Amino acid sequence: MLGYFCTNYMRTNLGMTMTCMVNSTALSLMRNSTANLTQSNLNSRCTYAGDINDSKVNDYGGTLTWSSETQDWLFTATFWGSLLSTLPGGYLVVLTSSPILILGLSTFIIIISTVLFPLLVFQTSYYYVFASRFLLGIGV
Repeated sequence: MLGYFCTNYMRTNLGMTMTCMVNSTALSLMRNSTANLTQSNLNSRCTYAGDINDSKVNDYGGTLTWSSETQDWLFTATFWGSLLSTLPGGYLVVLTSSPILILGLSTFIIIISTVLFPLLVFQTSYYYVFASRFLLGIGV
């Protein structure tokens, strides 16, 4: 039961880390179109968390400028992978008669996906991050 809890917790912790990874001040400025921003300004670290058009922006110092749609796709990637692997995973448990072996294999997939996640976030595009989260979902 503890293994099942840990694997499900690893699936849902992206919501907490996304808050600190995304530069919400730059996204708010892009959405409201109140400033002339260039790509170099967006990639720099925005530290101002003041009022922008009467709305308070909480920025935790993130450096990524992923849109809300991109963030939504990354959140759902895990659940798409989980949706596609549920029935085959149940069939494997019946076929091998070893739920511990299947739990170990899925935990290994989750660990590999979690270890690669920061590298993929900062070194590649969000397509590879989506694939990593999808693989994590297959492990769950």
